[in-house]
Amino acid sequence: MRILGLMILVVGIIFAISAFTMDVSVLAGNGYRVNNIGLMSTRQNGIILGGFISLCGLLLAIFADKLKSSDLKQVKCPFCAERISPEAIKCKHCGSNVEKNPLTEIAAGNDEVNHDSSYPIYLLVAVLCIFAVIGVSLIISRMHY
Repeated sequence: MRILGLMILVVGIIFAISAFTMDVSVLAGNGYRVNNIGLMSTRQNGIILGGFISLCGLLLAIFADKLKSSDLKQVKCPFCAERISPEAIKCKHCGSNVEKNPLTEIAAGNDEVNHDSSYPIYLLVAVLCIFAVIGVSLIISRMHY
């Protein structure tokens, strides 16, 4: 995830730099160049979009470790059914001693994994949907000029 975030960050920076270097002037009569309001607006949108993409990539790169935390792999306490770490000896919720047995460890590896482990997938899908919407809006806005 961190690598994906860094790649998105680089793409956003490149996009913003290309928007900054965009020529917004057009040739007028007598060899003069004047600023075009439409091109200035396109440059402004590119800078904002590049900044947004860079921010998303930076946040994804920073918080990638948080998505892989040990909280995603928890088992249920046999006494109170609250989620606890598989290495726990005592439940933090009810205070009962939790014995380690092979059946609990097998269950922890297979069925009792917290179902929040799909959270990074949902985050990735959300980020890709946002980029798809932004890309389509850019294509549509380019068709008008």
